[in-house]
Amino acid sequence: SVEQCLSLGGMLNQWNKEKERSIKAIISLFDHAISGDNFANNIIENAAKAFAFLIKRRIEFFQSHNTKPEKIVIGQRLGNIVSDKNNPLSKLIFQNNYNNVSIEISTDRRTAALGAAYKAHEKQN
Repeated sequence: SVEQCLSLGGMLNQWNKEKERSIKAIISLFDHAISGDNFANNIIENAAKAFAFLIKRRIEFFQSHNTKPEKIVIGQRLGNIVSDKNNPLSKLIFQNNYNNVSIEISTDRRTAALGAAYKAHEKQN
């Protein structure tokens, strides 16, 4: 699933299935990918593919309603991860132009809650 491939928990669960279950193993996923570990790189590549799939579906949803998203905000834990443009996942994610839709990063974990609250308020009015 997209969640299994793209979420921090999903990536780490895949990583930990092959490596010892420790904090050191969790922290080392990107380091192993950078050093050429094929398994780690496969996890990262699947996450980037899942991200591209998710963005494509979001854009298609907007297009089916005759509009285009102004921007896509990556938030929560994934926002924190990809805010470092030097990690392998960030590099793969940001090499795509996503139909010229702007991709922005939010490291503020409250962003999703604010968006959900706004939508709930908007539906009531």
